[in-house]
Amino acid sequence: MIHLGRWQNALPRTSRMPECAKAFECWGQHWTEMDSALGKTIELKQVLEPVGRYFGQPLRFYRKYERENLRPDLMAGITVAVIMLPQAIAFALIAELPPEMGLYAAVVGSIVGALWG
Repeated sequence: MIHLGRWQNALPRTSRMPECAKAFECWGQHWTEMDSALGKTIELKQVLEPVGRYFGQPLRFYRKYERENLRPDLMAGITVAVIMLPQAIAFALIAELPPEMGLYAAVVGSIVGALWG
C-alpha cells in the first residue's frame, strides 16, 4: 500500500491504491482525485521555488568555495578521470555500445556530480 501519511484517510478508497496494470501512468489521475479530496490548490510559486533553489546550487557552491581547496580538488579530479575513463569505455563495450557513449556518460555524470554533488 502506498503510504500517504496524514492524508491517508482523507482520500477516497479508490485513490488509496491504484489497481492499474501501469500504476505510474495512471497515478496522475489518482493524484487529481487526491488533490480534490483535500480541497487544496497548488500555486505555481510553491512549485517553482524549490526548482530555483535546486538550479541555484552551483552558484551558491561557487560563491562559498575556498581557494585553498583548489589544488587537492584538481588532484582528486585527475585521479577520478584516470580511473573512470577506461572504465567507462569498458562498460560501453560490454553493453555493445560505441566507446564514445561511455565517455559521454562519464563526462556528463562528472559535470553534474561536480555542480550538484
